Amino acid sequence: GPNTIDNSELNRVKTFFTEPLYEKNTKNDIESHIKDKAFSQWLARCTESHKKDYYRSVTLSLKSNHQAPGDATSEQMQYIADLADEYSFGEIRVSHEQNLILADVHEDNLYELWKKAKNLHLATPNVGLITDIICCPGGDFCSLANAKSIPIADSIQQVFDDMDYLHDIGDIDLNISGCMNACGHHHVGHIGILGVDKDGSEWYQVTLGGNQGNFANIGKVIGPSFSADEMPAVIRKIVDTYVKERHSDEAFIDCVIRVGLEPFKLMVYGKRQLKMNSQLILNSQIVKDDWETILLPKVNVEVKKQAGKVVMFKLTGDDSPTSEQVDKTKFSNSGKIILPMKVFLKHKLQLQTRLKNKEIGIWFDTHEQIECLIEEIEDINAFPLLAVRVGKFADGRIFSIGSQLRTKFKYKNILRAFGDVLRDQLFFLKRTGFDSYLIREDRNANDALNALKDFTLPYQGAINDPMPAWKKVNRDK
Repeated sequence: GPNTIDNSELNRVKTFFTEPLYEKNTKNDIESHIKDKAFSQWLARCTESHKKDYYRSVTLSLKSNHQAPGDATSEQMQYIADLADEYSFGEIRVSHEQNLILADVHEDNLYELWKKAKNLHLATPNVGLITDIICCPGGDFCSLANAKSIPIADSIQQVFDDMDYLHDIGDIDLNISGCMNACGHHHVGHIGILGVDKDGSEWYQVTLGGNQGNFANIGKVIGPSFSADEMPAVIRKIVDTYVKERHSDEAFIDCVIRVGLEPFKLMVYGKRQLKMNSQLILNSQIVKDDWETILLPKVNVEVKKQAGKVVMFKLTGDDSPTSEQVDKTKFSNSGKIILPMKVFLKHKLQLQTRLKNKEIGIWFDTHEQIECLIEEIEDINAFPLLAVRVGKFADGRIFSIGSQLRTKFKYKNILRAFGDVLRDQLFFLKRTGFDSYLIREDRNANDALNALKDFTLPYQGAINDPMPAWKKVNRDK
């Protein structure tokens, strides 16, 4: 097509650039030093293959302990300039990860370069590891910041100061931003830290599962924020959970995707936080949650592809429970539990006594068909509670589901919304029949409660108030 760049055009553009005078042979000097453990670690972490034989690109790490990530002294900068002149044709590049790169280094010079860089703390072999932190200037230098970033990075570096352990846990991107402007790109870090302001105090919100590159993803908040003093222990617990849960040679980000956030949240907050008692609103009051929600276990799911490309089916959340998930779901033999719909249908005969005792509730996703449940039971009001999970905030199907349950299916008991439930949904959820709302754990339930009073007199009729406003007007006055 007209926008295709052919080889002739590429060759034309090449004439505007001149390659350095690359050497075409080597003394294989690198092989004589490979047994040096420190050099070998640096070689594996801080160098990358090159398009030219016998050359490598070298990353000078600006992430040594007790130094602000990405920072360099004037003495170091002068020294780096000399290294570039001596080993890389005078060229220095700055990486997104806040390190410096010598793009064209001959392999015979790597050992000598490493020794010189090490003398000025520029050869820490932690590129791609958890201490290779991307960090904005934060409250120490930026007037926009809600919280300091550099002290948090320093405290985390001090916790993870064993280089052998760092190499054992492998690649982890940890990014820190001091405010929502996200200069530290916290949202795409495998572990993201965001500074927030709470009544004039500095707090830090943690996200997991972010990623950049071909499989870009926004990290999810694990729960309420932490004080600065808590942050090193929080990150340590997250890493300890990964070490406990990972399969052999499984990267951190792959482990998070496979097991989900729950094991990390349990380690960080404990069982009390997972129940999210203070996040439940029932009939316009914040109440204790005496129901246990049984979630489906995470399983390995084959990536869906179409025409050789990954299909982003997770955008809609329409990934229905598999038979493997249903079979592996475990639940207690006593107490009030909210079961996934398909799990209840599998065990409905053995659950009849508990259902009569009002101990069984049902939850389902917005893309599941409630008719599947209706067809299998005599009376939907046998369930004291039905819950609908919102996979994505923008999923409006939940409002239609609430209306249907209250009108078409005549459901009269507690109707709960949970999942990605935020303040802005509550007023409309109430109007479509919901009376119970489990607010997303990183949001304030008291603030969400106020949303039920946002509008004093809606114009249209609704499930909770069928009479429209115009019929309420006293026209005799």
